Amino acid sequence: MTVMNNTFENTATFSTSEIVAARNAFLQYDLNRQVELLTIMPIEESMGVLRYCSVAHVQHLLDALGEQGHQRQADKYAHRLGVMPPKATCSCV
Repeated sequence: MTVMNNTFENTATFSTSEIVAARNAFLQYDLNRQVELLTIMPIEESMGVLRYCSVAHVQHLLDALGEQGHQRQADKYAHRLGVMPPKATCSCV
């Protein structure tokens, strides 16, 4: 099982130093801008950045993604990261 997990995690072409540098740049923005960036970043890069963020911060980002209308993307990130997906928000009246 460990071999499979390592295989899936190492499919990206980014080095650890590149991902850490991207994460450091990403964290300099406010939460709303980070959410915006997650909606436009390539999935491999965003997954790399999120893997190097704290779980609490990732949950805040996923919650904000859902609140801003990107629930499907938040669910996808949560699934790939192995964290709890944010609760869907419904603005039903």
